[in-house]
Amino acid sequence: MTAVFNAFLQIYKRRKADLLRLATNGSGVLPAGEISVDLVNRLADEASKVAGHILGMCIRALDYCPPVDLTFGEYFRALITADTDLVPVDKHGYRVAFIEAFRDRGIYPRDVKSLSPDSLLWEPPPSPLNADKLQAILKQLTFDWERSVGREKAFDQCRKNAKEFWHWLMSQEVTDEEIENLGLERIRDLQPSTVDGVPGKLHLIEVHSIRPARRVGPDGNIQSDIVVEITQTFIPDAVPNMRIRSGCTLLINWSTFRIRYLIRKRLRIGEQIRPQLVGAAGEENYGLRDNYYDDGRILREPFAFVHGAHG
Repeated sequence: MTAVFNAFLQIYKRRKADLLRLATNGSGVLPAGEISVDLVNRLADEASKVAGHILGMCIRALDYCPPVDLTFGEYFRALITADTDLVPVDKHGYRVAFIEAFRDRGIYPRDVKSLSPDSLLWEPPPSPLNADKLQAILKQLTFDWERSVGREKAFDQCRKNAKEFWHWLMSQEVTDEEIENLGLERIRDLQPSTVDGVPGKLHLIEVHSIRPARRVGPDGNIQSDIVVEITQTFIPDAVPNMRIRSGCTLLINWSTFRIRYLIRKRLRIGEQIRPQLVGAAGEENYGLRDNYYDDGRILREPFAFVHGAHG
C-alpha cells in the first residue's frame, strides 16, 4: 500500500536527519557532487533498519485483525494496537507517521472519534468467556509443537487443538450468552435462519486456528499470546453460492489466560449482507466503480480487492 510506503519515507527522513547534520556541519544541505561511501553505507543501513521495523509492524498487526471481511480501517487499528502493545513509548514517531499516511489517503476506521494513537487502539473487552473454564480448556491443549517439530506434526496438532476447543464451545460449559458475546450463534446443525430480515441457512461455528504468538520488543521484552480465530457462515437463500461470514479473533495472555482483546465481526445487513447480495444477485449494476464511489446504497471496503478474484 502507498500509505505504508509513505509512512516508511516519513520515518526514514526523520531517522537520517542526524546523519545529514553530521555530514554537513549542521546545515543539513549536502554539497554538490558525490557523497562519501561511509555516508552512503550509513544511510542504507538506516533505510534497511526502518524497512525491517515496518515489516514487523505490518506482520504483527495480522494477529489483531478480525478473521473475516477485513477493511483497511480495521487493519489500521490493528497495526496501531499491535505496535502499542509491544512498544509502549513511540520515541521515533512510527505510529504518528502511519496515522498521517493513512489520513492523507482518506482511510478512516469506523466508530473512532479522532485519529489520536490512543483512540485508534482496540478496547480491551469485558470478559466474554468464563475465565476459569477458559483457563481449564487452554491448559489441556498442546503448544510445544511450534518449536522444533516438523510441519506435518505441527499442522496435525493445531487441528487437534482447534477440534478440542470447538467441542468445548459446543458443550454446556459455555452458555449461549457467552457465545453471543463472541458475535456468534450456537446451533447443532445447518438450519434455516434469518439475519436482519434476510432468509438463509446458518452453519455451525468453526474454530479455524489456535496458535501461539511470541513477539520480542526493542528492549528485549517478550510478549506471548494465544490467538484463536472463530468463524460462522451464513448462506442467503437468494444467492445460495454466496458465503457471508461472521467471526472473532481472541488474543489471550499466555501466562494469565486472560482475554486481552476480542475483535469480532457480527452478521449485519447494513455492512455485510445486503451489499454483497445486491452485487451478486444482479439487482444493481455493481462494478469496480462501486469500490471507490459510495452512492449510499453500497457500503463496501474490501481489503481483499487488491487480490483480484482470489476471495
